[in-house]
Amino acid sequence: MDSIIALFQYCVDAPYSAAVCKQFWSWLMLGSLGSGGLVLLLLIRRIAKDLLRRRAADREVARRAHVDVDAIEQSKWNGDQLAGDPHIHPDLAGTIRAHIETLSLEKGRG
Repeated sequence: MDSIIALFQYCVDAPYSAAVCKQFWSWLMLGSLGSGGLVLLLLIRRIAKDLLRRRAADREVARRAHVDVDAIEQSKWNGDQLAGDPHIHPDLAGTIRAHIETLSLEKGRG
């Protein structure tokens, strides 16, 4: 380890063209480029993950925001509309009772 420190101190003071320092500067440059490339790749990966996550979230929001009017109309309660105006049939309860009695009599015969 001491020899590496001594080489580093010598090469920092020596000119770049010194024969002893060429391999040192080559390894230092290669290590710097490799570290920078690795950091760049990790950064690109993180950005890509975030973009994909945001795109999926946007698709989910768009899917939830889509309103199918026809499906809502088919599934909504319309029982009050089926009964109609209660003033048209003033004796609606009596009509229902008579119909039920008719059904129960027919069921008793069958």
